[in-house]
Amino acid sequence: MKKLLVASSFIVASLALGSNPVGVWQGKLNINMPKGAMAHGDPAEMDNMVKKSSFKLEFKADHTYNVNAKTPREAFTTSGTWVQNGNKITVTPKIKNGKPFTAKPIIYQISLDGKSIIRDIQPGVSIVFSKG
Repeated sequence: MKKLLVASSFIVASLALGSNPVGVWQGKLNINMPKGAMAHGDPAEMDNMVKKSSFKLEFKADHTYNVNAKTPREAFTTSGTWVQNGNKITVTPKIKNGKPFTAKPIIYQISLDGKSIIRDIQPGVSIVFSKG
């Protein structure tokens, strides 16, 4: 019984530490909203946005990151710093399109198995990253 308790405590502690996000991640826009809930654009426009958007996110071991994003509306790059607390990764943008930039920190969530990272943009809209 003591071995089981120790083993389960170790597993819970390991999960609480979170998976290591270092590496390159490819993202896809995910829109999952009920019909009529979209504030802007029609469903065909949203479908086009999903198909033509691409995101590349790189977390580096020195706790810096880079994002390259392309959507039908804009293309941009950002970079800055990141910290991890459990399964939450907080990024602080410092540069956008090569110029100093200040923005609120952005929170990403890494799955417990370390296979995906999600950035919630608004209810029903997220970017889902997988290791690329």
